[in-house]
Amino acid sequence: MSEDKKDETATSIFFRQSKRVGLRLPTKDDIPKFLEWFNDPEVLQFLANAMPKTLAEEEEWLERTLKSSGDHVFVIVAKEANKAIGTVGIHSINWRNRNATTGLVIGEKDCWEQGYGTEVARLVGDFAFGTLNLRKLCSSVLATNKRSHRLQLSSGGQEEGRKRQQLFVNGEYVDEILLAFFQEDWLRSQ
Repeated sequence: MSEDKKDETATSIFFRQSKRVGLRLPTKDDIPKFLEWFNDPEVLQFLANAMPKTLAEEEEWLERTLKSSGDHVFVIVAKEANKAIGTVGIHSINWRNRNATTGLVIGEKDCWEQGYGTEVARLVGDFAFGTLNLRKLCSSVLATNKRSHRLQLSSGGQEEGRKRQQLFVNGEYVDEILLAFFQEDWLRSQ
């Protein structure tokens, strides 16, 4: 695709948006991008599940996720370029206890260290705490992923613990850091 041509899968009505990013529901047209991101060793090194994905697996995942009342997944779009750059989700929602797990991936490596993650975290927090009325969002990060760890702490995440030598990444066992975001802290920071 030429640089002048915009990402055709990015165009959509945004569910939530900030100055530079929009969140929208994923479609089948996004699957080639997902395959590109989730089969890239540089992206996978920061994820707990580092196994390559097939077209069939991604199609099945998308169909299952869009039907689930306990998962909300969005494509992150850089608005100026109208380019899909990653995904973010709220998963395993426990409505009784009002908690869930969240995760964010910027798959486009040229968009790393550009501040998009901070804007996305704000949008997801607003949705989780202001709309869904969740009480707590849990997340985790590999200790080797300094960028994501900084983002989560600067976005209001609090470390709750550490699973020592939990995951095998790039030939070594690394710690998994557990974090949480609480509704009352989030609302106070607004």
